Amino acid sequence: MNYSQWPDQSRGYGSANGNSIPWETDINRDAGYPVWETKRGPISPSTIGEGISNYPTPNALEIIEEDPPTFRGTTHHRSCGYTFSSWLPEFLGCILGMLALTVDVLILGLADGQPPTKLTRIVTINSLIQFITSVAKFSFMSPIVSVLGQLKWLWFNDDSRPLTDFELHDSAGSGGLGSVKFSLTLRMLFRLPIAWLAAIIALSGFMTSPLTQQAIGYGSDRQALINGTASISRASTFSRSNGTGFKPAHGDELLVQTAYLTAAYLGPNQTLPGVDPICSSGDCDWPIYGSLALCAEVVNLSASTNSSLLFWLQEVLLVELRYSQYSTFFSQAGSAPYYLALQIPFTDPSTEFKEAPFQTVISQTFIGYFNSPVNLTNNTDLAKMQYIGVSLYFCTQSFSTTVKGGIHNTTELAYTNSILSSSTTESLNSYWNSALVVNSICGPGPLTGSTITLRGATGVSNETYTIDFCTAAYLSGLYIVGTSGGILLDLHHAVADSVGQISQALGIAIYGDANSSAIPDPATQYGNIKFMMENIGKSLTSFMRNEGPTFPKQDNATITGTAYAPQTIIHIRWPYISFLAAQLGLTIVILLFTIVATYRGRMQILKGSSLATMCALSPGARIQLGGMKDMEGVKQRAKGISVRLERGADGELKGLDTA
Repeated sequence: MNYSQWPDQSRGYGSANGNSIPWETDINRDAGYPVWETKRGPISPSTIGEGISNYPTPNALEIIEEDPPTFRGTTHHRSCGYTFSSWLPEFLGCILGMLALTVDVLILGLADGQPPTKLTRIVTINSLIQFITSVAKFSFMSPIVSVLGQLKWLWFNDDSRPLTDFELHDSAGSGGLGSVKFSLTLRMLFRLPIAWLAAIIALSGFMTSPLTQQAIGYGSDRQALINGTASISRASTFSRSNGTGFKPAHGDELLVQTAYLTAAYLGPNQTLPGVDPICSSGDCDWPIYGSLALCAEVVNLSASTNSSLLFWLQEVLLVELRYSQYSTFFSQAGSAPYYLALQIPFTDPSTEFKEAPFQTVISQTFIGYFNSPVNLTNNTDLAKMQYIGVSLYFCTQSFSTTVKGGIHNTTELAYTNSILSSSTTESLNSYWNSALVVNSICGPGPLTGSTITLRGATGVSNETYTIDFCTAAYLSGLYIVGTSGGILLDLHHAVADSVGQISQALGIAIYGDANSSAIPDPATQYGNIKFMMENIGKSLTSFMRNEGPTFPKQDNATITGTAYAPQTIIHIRWPYISFLAAQLGLTIVILLFTIVATYRGRMQILKGSSLATMCALSPGARIQLGGMKDMEGVKQRAKGISVRLERGADGELKGLDTA
């Protein structure tokens, strides 16, 4: 539809009262719409009629002549003045949004795995992230609104569209029902997908803060306590010697006896006492640490091919039976059958033991027993004796200790018996070095102050451990005297006689308890002896470790661990942050697309300007649309009106006109 144009300095279109209504804006200036010249001077009916005669009436639009329009000025298209600076607010919004996202990520990264109060003490981490996310949401919503407004003009630039699409685009940027309505309009999805995507982003703004808040999770984790207490004792030195000589502490003898007796008579469902750590929180752990210890080596001597050894063992047994503390009883026993078990010290180091050098050994014994009742006066019966060898020696061990729920667990990791240095060639075994019968050796004597230094076990191999010779010889004497002996059982496993503190434990290990009618098989007998002797070594190790802080010249007798307590910890679920990142990323893509499309379409940058909307509609379209008094009628008529952006001969936009 074309209208005549009269060039003049004052333009307008008439109203009923004869006054002119200006209609010259950026969108329609020089656009070729009908204008009329206002007469200067008094208005009279003739001048009114003259003015009307120069303006086409609404009811006679179709009879207006198609006069070629005249244009004022040059043919320069205003969109040639297109500058990217017009999009500066939107770019700044995107930059601000990316900065807010970066701050969100930095804060969440710093808070991940930390207590809620470590990063922020004035406000909660949730409140801080919500505020920054709100800034990010504002930053991407501002460009989205501008983009939807600009895409509206591009939508009408290409073809005639229903006038109702104008209102549909205007409401799409609200993020509310308008966005829902736009996104549900499928023709927008297929014909203007970039605007449809922008509406989806606007609609998704409702989920930005809730989903970002979901990134902040809370859990419980073990945290080290600054003021917690965790300590455990060990023995890096074993000594009761001072500057003048060896002097055992009060109660040492009782503690040693308690240690080996507890282990020997340990019940099948009992736990061997150990070293109790100190843990203030009930949840502690320690680094790998080492300590002096006593290790046991058990050998099945009956399986040895050393015939000289077996002959020697039998000779020693006969001497013990006939000329020792057992001789009177055995002579009175007569020819009645008995079960017998004995533990007798080796008088010299035996080559059957391979694990330790003789210097560190505190006891080497053999246990003799019979698998059937024998006549003690019959040498043929006595020749049927079976032998198990036991060696107890100093070693170093490495340990790992933890406390969980107030229950501690200590695990032996490794052990070794490597001598680094020794100031004597004598053995710690008091049966071999005559300490049992010659008190002058350490009281004081030539071996007073002598030491043996051992290397640390695996994990603590850089450490050294010192054994005082006289203190170890004293321990050896207590153990040998207390554990040597034997037991005599009748056919019903009742005790006929016993000598030694652990003789009954030997009887149970070899022949079973009093309620058992069958004798354990040889493998079980060997396993029982091995279990008992290893427990004795562990129990004596615990004795040394518990007494460790009381030994002189030992500054590192206590190992410090770490105490933990459950603490609320922030756990960041990073996938939720990707939602905000996607919104910002898509906003930037849509903005760049709109800028390029606007430039290539030589479209003015109007965005969502309400003034441009007010000025864009041509008078003819306004007349068809009707007045504001009947808005329901306006909506109905708008559905039947199609408009598009019209351009003049110079390519400049004139406004929205009916198709």
